[in-house]
Amino acid sequence: MSKLPAFFKDKEARQEWADFIMEELNQEALKRVYAGADTAALKEARDIISKSFKKLAQLYTPKKERKTTEDAV
Repeated sequence: MSKLPAFFKDKEARQEWADFIMEELNQEALKRVYAGADTAALKEARDIISKSFKKLAQLYTPKKERKTTEDAV
């Protein structure tokens, strides 16, 4: 059973986890910049992680029910 819905509902934990991951990527990017190394992969990783959190929101945000013509009667 997936624990993703529970993780998504815990906004504080979700934000803390996202902040942690991004901070780790930032620290690694800084190390690579000072070492003169390529940082393109880290930017790509940030983009993928951001997209993943957006997808979680799409998957687990409750959808508003549409009223049908039968409901309106």
